[in-house]
Amino acid sequence: MSGGAYCPFSPEEPKARLDVCLAECKAKHVIAHSHTIDRFSNAVNLDCVISSDSFSRYDHEQFQSIQIGLSSRSFATILFTSGSTGEPKGVAVTHQNVLHFIAWGRSRFVVTPADIFTNVSPMYFDNSVFDFYVGLFSGASLFPVNRQVLSDPYALVSQASDMNCTIWFSVPSLLI
Repeated sequence: MSGGAYCPFSPEEPKARLDVCLAECKAKHVIAHSHTIDRFSNAVNLDCVISSDSFSRYDHEQFQSIQIGLSSRSFATILFTSGSTGEPKGVAVTHQNVLHFIAWGRSRFVVTPADIFTNVSPMYFDNSVFDFYVGLFSGASLFPVNRQVLSDPYALVSQASDMNCTIWFSVPSLLI
């Protein structure tokens, strides 16, 4: 609704990395769990930090006031690299890029509302974009896998089978 891009972060990320990423993407607003909200208290240039616990009750008029406009060339998301070469770098993805990606995924994999995605990638990992966008825009369901289950490949496969998941997208090493 705001017209701004979202930029997902891991709650386990070091504060120094968060600060670098928030500064690079010029974040103005942060939505965070109440138990992690203090990690953003000294971040540069933030206008507000909102607790996700109260987000459903967030003042609609205040939210309307931060709208910045939207076009197909506007950024939809900014995903950060792992930073393995030094500092993490933000990759900006436009709304048009997302729409093309959705069309490609739906066509290539013939995703239907009957499909259930085994959502094994955390939201801050770029692989999650496939599950979220292609899955949800196709009317499919997402089965988010619990973090503890991810560390046990046998339990993971068993749980995906029990949930009748039809689509699995992950790095191959997840099953090793």
